[in-house]
Amino acid sequence: MNSDQSVLADKPMKQSHSSSMEEQRIVVKFCTLLRKSNTEIHSDLVRAYGDEALSLRTVQKWAKLFRDGRESTADDPRSGRPVTATSEDHIVKTKQLIEI
Repeated sequence: MNSDQSVLADKPMKQSHSSSMEEQRIVVKFCTLLRKSNTEIHSDLVRAYGDEALSLRTVQKWAKLFRDGRESTADDPRSGRPVTATSEDHIVKTKQLIEI
C-alpha cells in the first residue's frame, strides 16, 4: 500500500444513512463468502464507514442469515403501520434530495 492509499484507508467515506445500510449488508455478504469472521467484517466496515458502520451484533445477524442461505440484502417488509415523521429537518433534507 502506498502512502496515498494508507491516508485514504484512515478516512471513512461519508454516505447517506439509508444507502449505506444496504451497501454494508452487501459487504457483509461478500466478506461472508470469503469466510471472514464477524469481527473482521465489522472492523472493515468501521474502517470504511466510521460512525455509520453497522454494529457488531447486526453484522453477526446478517452474516448468519447469509451463511444459512439468504440471498437478498434488502430488509424484509415489516407488518403494522408504517412509521412516519414530519419535522423541519426532514422537510429540508427531502427538498435537497429533490433538487439534486
